[in-house]
Amino acid sequence: MKTPQNRFLRLLLDSAWFPAAAWLGGVAVFLGAAIAAAPVRHWCGRWAEDGLGWLALGLVLLLTLAGLVAFVRSLLGRRWGRALVQLLLGAVAVVLAAVGGICADFLAWEVASRTPGGIPWASTQGDAPLPFAIECRRAHPFLAEYDKQVAFPSGRRFGLYPDAGGYGDTAVYLLDSGRYAIAEGLRPHMDCRVYRIDPEAESVDFLYKESWFAFPPDTICVAGCGTSRGSGGERHQVNFDTPSGSIRVTNGVPAGDEFAHRRYLGLVKPGGVFTPPPAGDDGDPWAEVFASEFRRWGMGEKARPSP
Repeated sequence: MKTPQNRFLRLLLDSAWFPAAAWLGGVAVFLGAAIAAAPVRHWCGRWAEDGLGWLALGLVLLLTLAGLVAFVRSLLGRRWGRALVQLLLGAVAVVLAAVGGICADFLAWEVASRTPGGIPWASTQGDAPLPFAIECRRAHPFLAEYDKQVAFPSGRRFGLYPDAGGYGDTAVYLLDSGRYAIAEGLRPHMDCRVYRIDPEAESVDFLYKESWFAFPPDTICVAGCGTSRGSGGERHQVNFDTPSGSIRVTNGVPAGDEFAHRRYLGLVKPGGVFTPPPAGDDGDPWAEVFASEFRRWGMGEKARPSP
């Protein structure tokens, strides 16, 4: 078989070690492009990110093809020792690439999280028949953890409780008062999180114990809630993180039975996909979950939906 005259091609096609090394270098370029994707998109635009990604992918595919050609050349030339070394080094390169991919995924996440707009929000806007949007984005590179917020047409946004896993799906309800409610933790033995949304006032309230607690303006997220006991008896409170610092709200408004009179509208997945209930099904699929949670809160029968 003819030997290529170009020195680089000779190394690429007739070397025992170079095909695997070149392929690994191409993978490194591809992973580097993935790590730099968010800053490139932020500073240069989506076209630059896509172009860089496709060029890096093309390089990997080209070097993969060259490695296969080199291996076939060794077999056809009966260079059994060289073929064996190429095969073994190729396997090692694949393992190293897999480890590098995991590391690069983490680094890409870290870079994107420090880049403005680096981790995009998935939104129900345009997908759900609602006068507001529920927005969600990944909050961890590997685990199913999310940041969530409610967005109004004016651009006003309120961050909800951080989702540390298990609260991905969000149920949406219409209340008799004309307001809306959304709920998370839709499984038994989980803490339900219920929010009331007023599209007219562009406000959000958090249901804790027997009261609605109003979100301060520009809330980043709900930081926590609890009950303190003093000479005046029990006092419930909800803490909110805002750009100006932490705000503690203690003056909740009695919830009454407003959430009891609700109509289920559908379910929002973390990717922003809204799924309405089946036609003719007006029931609340999570009524028993809410009833159990509200009994634990001591809210009793008044929190249950009316038949």
